[in-house]
Amino acid sequence: MKNKTLYTVATLIVTIVFFSGLYLFYSARQHNFTCSANVTFLFEKTNQENEALLYTNMRFSFDKERGFNIITGHLDIDGRDYTVDRKIQFNYTKNKNNNYVLVTSEIFLNNSDNLPEDLTERYLYRFSTERDESTHLTIINLNNGKKLFSSATLPYFICE
Repeated sequence: MKNKTLYTVATLIVTIVFFSGLYLFYSARQHNFTCSANVTFLFEKTNQENEALLYTNMRFSFDKERGFNIITGHLDIDGRDYTVDRKIQFNYTKNKNNNYVLVTSEIFLNNSDNLPEDLTERYLYRFSTERDESTHLTIINLNNGKKLFSSATLPYFICE
């Protein structure tokens, strides 16, 4: 009888440990993802005339509290076209409500990135222009596997 009880307890413990490990593995994988989005930003003057258009492809990767954002595209302003081609590395934290805080650790400009600094500061998020800058995002998993990137109140774009 003692052996049967000991066997039952041991089996129960092994089962609990196994399923706990499986749960931890699965939940950790849920936080790691890569996605892309094509995003166009229209900047208007106060009189609602077009000021500038920023066409971008953004690729995000989140993995174990580190990630990167590759931004490629171009900015059209006053008949001039500037190329944006940079990689932003960041560290991030996430809470239970899908709120992320991203803090820039490095910014790498490719040779083709010719966006002047004054336009960079005006048309790109500070997160993608300066080290140690942060941005707050809410990232919601949609039913179709896509992710909605937003502020606390406004949607930014869908990443797939």
